[in-house]
Amino acid sequence: MSGKQKLTDKLITWLWYLLAAGILFSAVIISLIRFALTEVESYQETIEQLASKAIKHQVYIESLDARLVGVMPTLVLKGIRVLDSKGEKEILRVNKANIGVSVFQSLKRKKFIPKDILISGTKLAVIRLSNGQVKLRGFNFSTDPNSEVKGNEGLTAWFFTQSSLALKESTVIWKDYKRKQKSVILTDINLELNNTGNSHQLHGSLSPESLGKNVEIALDITGDLQDPSKWKGDFFVQGDEIFLAKWGERVRHSDIELTDGVADFQLWGSLDKNGLSKVYGDISAYQLKIKHTKQEKQLDVGLLGGLFELGYEDDGWHLNVERFQYTGTGGILPETNFSIISKTDKDMQKETYDIRIGQLDLKGVSEVVANSGLLSKSHEAQLKGLAASGKLKALRIASTFDQENNRKLLAHARFNNISTKQYNKFPGVTNVSGSVWLDQNGGKLTLHTQAGSIDFGDLFRTPIKLEKVTGDINWWKYQDGWQVASTELKAENNEVKTLSNVSLYFPGNGPAYMDLYSSFSASAQYKSNYLPVKIMNKPLIKWLDESIVSGVVSHGGAVYRGRLSEFPYRKPNGQFQVQFYTDNLVLDYQKNWPAIRDANFDATFDSKSIKIDLHLARLFSSAITKTRVGIT
Repeated sequence: MSGKQKLTDKLITWLWYLLAAGILFSAVIISLIRFALTEVESYQETIEQLASKAIKHQVYIESLDARLVGVMPTLVLKGIRVLDSKGEKEILRVNKANIGVSVFQSLKRKKFIPKDILISGTKLAVIRLSNGQVKLRGFNFSTDPNSEVKGNEGLTAWFFTQSSLALKESTVIWKDYKRKQKSVILTDINLELNNTGNSHQLHGSLSPESLGKNVEIALDITGDLQDPSKWKGDFFVQGDEIFLAKWGERVRHSDIELTDGVADFQLWGSLDKNGLSKVYGDISAYQLKIKHTKQEKQLDVGLLGGLFELGYEDDGWHLNVERFQYTGTGGILPETNFSIISKTDKDMQKETYDIRIGQLDLKGVSEVVANSGLLSKSHEAQLKGLAASGKLKALRIASTFDQENNRKLLAHARFNNISTKQYNKFPGVTNVSGSVWLDQNGGKLTLHTQAGSIDFGDLFRTPIKLEKVTGDINWWKYQDGWQVASTELKAENNEVKTLSNVSLYFPGNGPAYMDLYSSFSASAQYKSNYLPVKIMNKPLIKWLDESIVSGVVSHGGAVYRGRLSEFPYRKPNGQFQVQFYTDNLVLDYQKNWPAIRDANFDATFDSKSIKIDLHLARLFSSAITKTRVGIT
């Protein structure tokens, strides 16, 4: 046998001896601990003194036991009573507490060192004071939180400095004096707190029967546990079937209030020196009831949810929402994405909000808002009457406010297949597409519509078909009112083509003024669809309907100049005139008289008369030239 092999055999032999000695030593230590534990009841008074010294309050224990949990000696305390600083009033009662003993640390430091603490069946009050600090109290506490601050400092410090502390089957009352909210009682608390110096981990669950089904929480932070403003780290919260309106004060913004609702959520977030820096997650809220405090009706929401991210920066915050969904009063909205960015400048003089929405279904949004109970009756009737539908895409609204409530606005969007019904003075439209841009001083509407129509109610006999519409409409502030203008606004279908220039002025006081010139060409047989019958006299309407049989209006024009309220200008206070030139017109101008055929003429009419200058036509086999016909 070589020397190397002999050395290996000796090393193995010594290792076995060492292992056996370790096992024997451990058995002796455990036996001694077990022997000591059988006599633990005789140390009850000593343990009460140690506990009183640790939390700086008088502590009494009804019974004391001890056992080994694995290899760790564990004290079992039952019926623990903690008195106030005067030793008169009970401020805390604990049904049971298991306290593990760190044997080696206790021997090394020559004092009792607890390791794992489990508290079962107690009632605690967790209070946030007006200065933001968090303190622990007895379950019954004064309405003035500052009256018990000194009396419970030791209790708070002890709870928040244990290396490992678990709270099981207990009740906690949360009172927030900083936000002046109502108390919230949380039952069936199961939490575990681990502290290593300035580092803290909290995780566990609670089942608040009156507030929801279950809440899971996890917190990994650094900082002073008594001062949340100094926390830094991450957190997670999960809630199942949480009753939103029962957690403290009701959720309210301005005059809109959430009166009922249930939510499931998963939230992740981060804390820094400024507080909450980011939170994101998934929320599904249902059976919501939202009410405007000044309206009788309420909005019933079956489902409201989506994925979100909320972040805070030094100069503001941002909110991103994806897969936003709504089901409730008014129907179901298609899923969409949106974001809100809020910024405040350094001198705190201005606030800016930037809202961006991926896509909006106008029909769904209109029905939801109209039936929400959040509008006045007149606005509700108007929204229902218009019955808008179509899509808004890439919508952006940016608004800036200063301390004097001056507002700047910027908005733009694309729109596809917008349709509305004719309602009161608003014309109805179908399948209108384009884009819009505006601010507080003006804007621009760009149209590129296919297969649309416009309905002016009873002004025309039927809605006017618009196979194609292109052009820009601009508006801006002018003097004390608004100016609206469009150049080269084109509209056409298989019956008529038009090219229009229009300018409208809406003064601050007084009637609106319009200046319109429109050129057109048309097929004469469809003329009845384009007669403004509401503002024309009946004999003229009848004559035009019956007389013009066929032909082509090769070119023509219309002029409208004057105050809208004074139309149709029977007095010399404005101008309304239509002129056109025809080719190959068939004119059945008088009943039981022969029709004029192949007529080429110029026609001029206004609200009072019609004048026709005939250049060439046929009556039977005879030619007619240079003839004038007038009707007044």
